[in-house]
Amino acid sequence: MATQTVVAESVPGQTVTMKLFAGAGTSDTVVATSSTCTEQTNSKGQYVAAFVGTLISAGTYHFRCFSASNVLLSDGYVDLAGTNNEVANGYDLPISLIGGGGGGDALEETSQEILAEVQALGATALSAAVWTAGVITGFPSSLVIGDSYIDDVNRHIKIYYRDDADDPITNIGSKSVTDGDFTASLRISQDNRSSVVVATCSWVAAVGPTEGYLKVELPKDQTRRAAEGVAEMQLVFQWGSSIEVQVAKQTVNWIRKI
Repeated sequence: MATQTVVAESVPGQTVTMKLFAGAGTSDTVVATSSTCTEQTNSKGQYVAAFVGTLISAGTYHFRCFSASNVLLSDGYVDLAGTNNEVANGYDLPISLIGGGGGGDALEETSQEILAEVQALGATALSAAVWTAGVITGFPSSLVIGDSYIDDVNRHIKIYYRDDADDPITNIGSKSVTDGDFTASLRISQDNRSSVVVATCSWVAAVGPTEGYLKVELPKDQTRRAAEGVAEMQLVFQWGSSIEVQVAKQTVNWIRKI
């Protein structure tokens, strides 16, 4: 039997199963499922997935990391050489899919584009017609490499999601952020770097007049993965394993700790 190993980033502290899909992210065909997927002891959020069995052919694969309840935690791409005992690192986007040019506008996804994505999910998944797209507030424009943005030091980040009238948005169609199967994922990536900063997210429900918010925690073992310069934050809301909506993209400036 062959053993091939994929090392990739995902949400820390989870029981993870990694699946490899054919093609560059458009296929629904599962090529292989990890036999084991173990989080590193010290490098939290980094998982080592072993695929034991029939040798997986050389090529670029789309990997997707799922929780024990089959919730998508993270995804990316990996290049396999098709050899026994190989170890390959996951990354964000295959070079073949990266377009040329682009600027700041490419980092901003308009409400119309988000709405179009939701509508593409179909009426059975979300009632897009009753969803008013909004904007997020509260996420910093700059973060410090090596700093902890966590609840234990009272520095967690509060993200608010509001409409044009500055009223809170807690529903996307028929789905609510208070639903039991709701999860949120926040990833910060940089061009030409395979490491991704992954936050831990949880919804804090409104209490009386106090508005509910998404609590985002970035421990220092995650912020240390960043390099000085501009990065892109992506926030995704998800219900179960099939409904996923990209809520926001935002540029973030990583600065060195003085």
